[in-house]
Amino acid sequence: MEKIADFISNNIYFVSAINIISIIGFAITISVALGVRLIKRSYLFRARVPEHLVKLIDFSTELTGVYKNFDSKENNGALSLIRIKCELSFIKNKVGKNFNKKEINMIIKEINNYMKDSYHLNKTG
Repeated sequence: MEKIADFISNNIYFVSAINIISIIGFAITISVALGVRLIKRSYLFRARVPEHLVKLIDFSTELTGVYKNFDSKENNGALSLIRIKCELSFIKNKVGKNFNKKEINMIIKEINNYMKDSYHLNKTG
């Protein structure tokens, strides 16, 4: 038993190999933990997507209902647009890397442009 302990403690290559293996094991542990975290976030988002889609459908239905009188003061169209923009912003921040965020950014930009133009028209008109 002493010979084994002497061999392990006196053999620098053996000690170096053990140190390298422990570092590799630590790196593998960190990578697995990060992978599990990403998978968890992905499934949590997928579980919540239907809820957000229902909200977007409700807001767009409300927006469609007030389309004819959109510019009237008692209209809630602008409020519906703001709700849609907030919901899209939330979804954009939660989607994974595989999802194309360009469409969401384009819709948010169009809503911002409309709101800005509508504000200027109401202010000057």
